[in-house]
Amino acid sequence: MKKHLVNRIDLRPRLLLPALLSGLLATLPFLDFSLYPLAWIALVPLGLALWGRSTPTGAALGLAAGLVNSYWGFYWLEQVTAPGYVLLGMYLALYWAAWGAVTARLSRLRPGWTWWASAAAWAGLEFVRSRFLTGLPWNLLGISQARLLPLIQVAAWTSVTGVSFLVALFNTAVFQALATRRESGKRAVLVPAAAAALILAVTGLGLRQLARGRDFPPGEGLRMSLIQGGVWQDHKWDPALAPRHFSLYLNLSRQAQETGPDIIVWPESALPYSLETPGVMPALGGLAASGKTWLLIGADYQSPPPERRHFNSAFLIGPDGEAAGRYDKVHLVPYGEYTPLKSVFPFLGRVVPWEEDFSPGESLEPLVMSRPADDGEEKVGIGVLICYEDIFPHLARKSIRQGAGLLVNITNDAWFGRTAAPFQHAQAARFRAVENRVFMARCANTGYSVVFDPWGRKVGDVSDERGESLFISAWETFEVFPMAEETFYRRRGEVFNWLVLAAALGAMMGTVKITK
Repeated sequence: MKKHLVNRIDLRPRLLLPALLSGLLATLPFLDFSLYPLAWIALVPLGLALWGRSTPTGAALGLAAGLVNSYWGFYWLEQVTAPGYVLLGMYLALYWAAWGAVTARLSRLRPGWTWWASAAAWAGLEFVRSRFLTGLPWNLLGISQARLLPLIQVAAWTSVTGVSFLVALFNTAVFQALATRRESGKRAVLVPAAAAALILAVTGLGLRQLARGRDFPPGEGLRMSLIQGGVWQDHKWDPALAPRHFSLYLNLSRQAQETGPDIIVWPESALPYSLETPGVMPALGGLAASGKTWLLIGADYQSPPPERRHFNSAFLIGPDGEAAGRYDKVHLVPYGEYTPLKSVFPFLGRVVPWEEDFSPGESLEPLVMSRPADDGEEKVGIGVLICYEDIFPHLARKSIRQGAGLLVNITNDAWFGRTAAPFQHAQAARFRAVENRVFMARCANTGYSVVFDPWGRKVGDVSDERGESLFISAWETFEVFPMAEETFYRRRGEVFNWLVLAAALGAMMGTVKITK
């Protein structure tokens, strides 16, 4: 192929429109998870547009699809930070651009490899996005299938990346078959048939895993009450409203105590004061002691002088009314809790709405509570994940490996209003349960507060009599069971992620010496 054709960018409508359609189809499942089947064909229009095109054209078409996907899928971010929304959308679209460039090159130089190498590239790029520049594994392709429980059981071996790979694989197999049907004839169907066979086999194994899922004996688990205050973000830090918010959480907790919980959980930063504020610790200690209940409470913490560092923390308070442990958030939100590069670019400190950055915690070691057992006392390690820490597979895995028997995410999603964001956040957390075979409880200030069992099945959520779950003041008590079941992912970590990334890079190396 002549050099000027290889380097040419072609954005004619017959190519650009299918790319935009793919961006739309890949977004819809995250706006309404019942639309998850669309993900299985979302990349097909873009893939057909990419087929045989130049690498620059592939990058441009991928970028166009990615801009639709990122700006629509993260539409709720605009009301939190308009500049961040613009920049994040552009950044995330670059991964689509990279995938478009890779797929176009493969289709031109190694067309027979495209179906598996392009799928590996998609999964590998998601892995990179999950870790690079602090990472953002939000709305990964595999998360769209959160409700397809038999399929997502593979995450116990591959993490969510394995599900993304399978969905991408079916897409790439279909568009390769459609693009090569004239040359391949009836053989073109063999590629999507092979992909479908693999997916069905994985789904069948998932069905067996679900069938082997434990039947937990009622009354023998840990009773956990999730308290959802429903405090709006523009009211949350109003000092005049702090007494009302504190009373709200205390009153909801007293109601929950009537169900006999072992532990009561408040969301991220639910406490509008510091623990050192006069009257706060006596009130919390009295609440714990009155019901012989443990409390897990989200609150900001400032270390004593001379350090005076600020932390986004969770405190565990025992039934004796004394503080029994503290977890400081390890993975902070850039430009949400700290300002990267502020020492290099001091002006950045003037565009964020706080005077001092939060500091990251140093350990994911679980908080430990106890409860009566037949042989005396049972220790239960609680892996606490604050805010969006629950979307990172490696953080949950590390907490489990350090002794946690269950995971609890405390978060404040009030920033996002009545949007799809709280549900996108919760469906990502569902995978942490499957990957580690543990119960995963989410306690959110305004919802979505929910509990998943170790197979990703929903145990229940916090909702009112109308079924409303967002921006309500409510509570619910659930029974959870600390688990010790091992998974491949828990033992070996991100082996699959590195394998697909290596496969994609190897395929690209296979195109280097080919000229057309």
